[in-house]
Amino acid sequence: MFCDDLIPHSKADPKIAETTWVHKIFGGKLRSRVTCNECHHNSDTFDSILDLSVDIHGVETLRDALRKFTAIDYLKGADKYKCEKCVIISICWHTS
Repeated sequence: MFCDDLIPHSKADPKIAETTWVHKIFGGKLRSRVTCNECHHNSDTFDSILDLSVDIHGVETLRDALRKFTAIDYLKGADKYKCEKCVIISICWHTS
C-alpha cells in the first residue's frame, strides 16, 4: 500500500479554492484581449492564475520577458479570429 492510497482525494469547488490564502496572496486574473481588425470590437477572456509563465529564451531581463509576454500577436490562417460582432452584422445585413 502506498501513502497516496491513505490520503482521500477530493477536488475542491473552484470558487471555494480561489478563496484560500494561497489564492489571496499569489492569485490573480489574466486578461486576454482579441481586437477585430475590421470593426475594432474587443473580446476579453479572464482566467484565474497562480503564476505567470514567461518565455526567457532570447531575453536578458525580466522586463524584456514581460514585454515579450504582453506583445501584440496577430492571428492569421487557421488561428484567425472570427469576430462575433462582424458575424452578427453580416447576418443582419444579408437578411435585410
